Amino acid sequence: MIDKPSNSFNFTKKRAFNVLMLLMLLYFIFHSVYGSRGILAYFKLQAELSSSHKKLELLRAERLEIENRTKLLRHESIDKDMLDEKIRNVLGFSAPGEKIFKTPLKSN
Repeated sequence: MIDKPSNSFNFTKKRAFNVLMLLMLLYFIFHSVYGSRGILAYFKLQAELSSSHKKLELLRAERLEIENRTKLLRHESIDKDMLDEKIRNVLGFSAPGEKIFKTPLKSN
């Protein structure tokens, strides 16, 4: 009669294959979550994209404001109030008896 030991570890090709497949599965799961193109990187990239879209909208609004102000200074449609403001700011002209109050410029 042949006795098989009941508590010994029987290392067969099938078990080796199963262990190898388990390790490969764990490897791919780990990199699908933490890898450079994984789930966490995807959410970080989405947050960065959202931040960039907000910044783009702010820059577009600023550009439109600058375009509108320059449109008021064009020769064809000059706004006298805008011209007066620019002359006073750039050249420093003022009428006699006027009081001038200047606020410090905002630094970004």
